[in-house]
Parts: sequence; structure tokens; C-alpha cells
Amino acid sequence: MPPAAGTAPALELLIRSESGDGYTVCHYASHEGGLRYRPCLVPPEQYEVNCIAVADGEPPVYLVRSLETGAIVQLSAAAHGVFRGMDGRASLLDLVTTLFVSTGALSPAEVRQTVTELQRAGLLVTRPQRHLRASPWRRAAATLGIPGANRGIAALYRCAAPVLFSAWAPWFALVIVALGVFANAALPWRSTATALRTHWEVGAAATAVVLGLVLPAHELAHAFVCRRFGRRVKALGVRLLWGVLPVPYADVTEVWMASRRARARVYLAGPLSTLVFGSAMALAAWLIPPSPVRAIAHASATASLALAAATLCPFLGYASDGYYVLASHWGSPSLRQDALRLVARALSRRVRQKGFSPHERRLLVFAAATLGCLSAMVGCAVWGCLARVSGP
Repeated sequence: MPPAAGTAPALELLIRSESGDGYTVCHYASHEGGLRYRPCLVPPEQYEVNCIAVADGEPPVYLVRSLETGAIVQLSAAAHGVFRGMDGRASLLDLVTTLFVSTGALSPAEVRQTVTELQRAGLLVTRPQRHLRASPWRRAAATLGIPGANRGIAALYRCAAPVLFSAWAPWFALVIVALGVFANAALPWRSTATALRTHWEVGAAATAVVLGLVLPAHELAHAFVCRRFGRRVKALGVRLLWGVLPVPYADVTEVWMASRRARARVYLAGPLSTLVFGSAMALAAWLIPPSPVRAIAHASATASLALAAATLCPFLGYASDGYYVLASHWGSPSLRQDALRLVARALSRRVRQKGFSPHERRLLVFAAATLGCLSAMVGCAVWGCLARVSGP
């Protein structure tokens, strides 16, 4: 029945109670035009879908990637059901009603959010539109991409693959890391710290080594392993961290359309390359006699090893490589957001009576570990500042 004059169009669902002795009316306010919208997917050859298993008894997560734009959209099991029904004939009202009757697990707001994300990714057939474009100078201030990055990475990969992915390369890297970590621990840090305090050139040179050699090698390792598994490197270039510090980056998000093993290897490649590089610098510092060059090598090695440890830790509150490995292993691409939503639900006492599922317990462990690591970091920083202020 059409809505009465002066009232907003809405969707009303009559839900029978489990006891069978009553009904509940769910009222969802919406725009009539939105409910009548009939979304239509692009042809199947223009996108690919990858199902990521979460855990036994938990609904899977689906990733949909547009082959035209390269954008990836994460869908829940219920949203994937809506996705499959977007044939251009069913309206949003039809989709949400059918899915709610069959699963009871989707709301109109989630349907509209799914449609919006698919539109942004270029996965729906729409009429041509004009979009306001940001200033080229503003875009360049954020990132500076390399044209033809995927072709360049493919050419470099063909040259480096026989060496980097040979049978003896892992054993050689293992020996370098073992010797380098031992050498870095044996080197006297006091003389290096004195050189850093008294000669600014030592600190500047060590920073240049990290920014100019370690970080590019880190990102190239991600890109090479991504190509190893047949996936495209979407972008490669330099990004301004916090708007000031230039750091290299490689966009390897397409690896989420590959297997779990491929995702883990791609994200582990960067920290492992940093670990090998830092170990090699520590070995060089151990062999060099006491001098400013030795201080530069030792400082660079220590910074590289610390960077490798930081990027491997998944509980530091940012999207590190270790975070992506853990998210891939648990089958939760939006691990941090899922954990925050679960904690907010638990704090507001909107928790199901039957308790938490295994996946939800993992999310709570992740949230607790992240909070513990961040608290420890803040505590160490405060302790260091107080010790420095109260020291001689």
C-alpha cells in the first residue's frame, strides 16, 4: 500500500515471534526512490570473487575485485547474497525483503551501504557522471606514483627472481640474520650513541641509509613476491608520511584475491628483507674498525632491526605487515574495525546471552593485546622522558 500523503516512504516488516503468539513490526524509514532503485552488476568477466574462510561455524567473508578499476570491496555472507541478486530486475526493496525473510540477518541500511561501496568500486552499471577532481598539486603532495609501475616491477622481477627465489637463498639469508643479530648485540652501543650526539652527520647518514635503502628494499620485496604469485602491483612510488617524511610504498592489495599462503608470504617478505638488510649492516659494522663509518653502519643496523620487529608486530595500533598476516590467517580483512565494533558492543552490554563465538573471542584477544602493547609503549615513553628530565 502506498504511503499516506505527508509521510516518508518506509519499509515495514511483520515478524512473527518465536513463541507464535504475537508479531513484531519493524519499521525502516527510507526514500522511495532508493527502495525502487534496481542495481545491476557489470558483466562477470569484469570482476572476480574470492571467499575467505573465517572459522568453523562462522559465515565466510567475500572479497570482490573490479578488474577495470582494481578496487576491492569486502562483503559479509548476507551482503554477498544481495550482491548475487543484483541483476537489474530486482529493486532494493525486493532484495532486502527476500534476504531478510530467508536469513533475518540484513537491514536496509546495510543493503544501501553495500550498493554504495559497489558503486564506488565501479562494479555496478551506472550512467556516465561528472566527478570533481582534486587539484594535481594536492594529489602530488600526498603520493608520487611511478608510471608503469607494474611493468617495471615485472622487468625487475624477471632479472632478480633466479637469485632471490633460488633454493639456496633462504639458507643464505638465515646465516646472515643469525650472524648479524649476534654482531649487533656484541657491538658497543655507547660509542655509537656518543657519535650520534656529537656528530649530526652520523645521524643524518644513518637516516639516509634507512630511507634510501632499507625502506625501498622493504617495498620491493612486497612487490616481487606479489609478482611471484601472479598478482599485479597496482602502484609504486613515494608517499608523505604525516605530510612531512617521504617514504616509499607499494600497493599489493590485489594479493587478497589470492590464497592465504600467498597473502602471508607477500606481507612477510618486507619485514624479512629489512631483517636481512639490518643484519648485513651489523656484520659490516662489526668488521669495520672504530670510526664514524662504523657508527653509521651500527646505527643503521639497529634502526633496521627495530623496524623489522615493529612491522612484524600486529598489535601496535596501525596496519603493519604483521597485522595483515594475522588478519589473513584469521580470515578477517577488517580485523581492527571488527574488534573495535565488538568491544563497543560488549561495553554497551549488547552481547548475546550465549556468549562469544570462537572468532569473536579471537577479536577480543586482539583488542586486549593491542591495548596492552600501546599502554606499554606509552609507559616506556613517559618513563624515558621522566628519567631524562630527572637525570644529571
